[in-house]
Formats: sequence, structure tokens, C-alpha cells
Amino acid sequence: PQAIAHLKAHRLKREAKILAVLQAHPNGTLDDWLPLAYDDVAPSLWPIAKRSLLAHVNRIKQGDTT
Repeated sequence: PQAIAHLKAHRLKREAKILAVLQAHPNGTLDDWLPLAYDDVAPSLWPIAKRSLLAHVNRIKQGDTT
């Protein structure tokens, strides 16, 4: 349970960061947002992070907060 809680907290923190990036750059693209939202991740991992970013963007745009 503790590991799940930690993972959920991390994902929600990342999603808040992504939301802030989207609000600051509403006309951006995934490629524009990626280095801003994942500036704490090595660029070599960005192809994987981009898939996560897309999932977050879709969730945010659908208004899914569960």
C-alpha cells in the first residue's frame, strides 16, 4: 500500500506540472511541452516520457480527475 501511495503521489505531482505547462503554453505540441514537463528526466528517456505525457494530456483534456 505504501508503494502504491508513493506512485500515485508522484503521478499526481507530475500531472500538476503538466497542467501548468499546458496553461502556460496552450498552443504547444507534445514536443514543445515534453522538455518543460519532464525537465527532471534525462533526454534519453523522453521517448518513453512522451507516451506518459500524451496519457496525461488526454486525461486533463477529458477532465478525468479520478
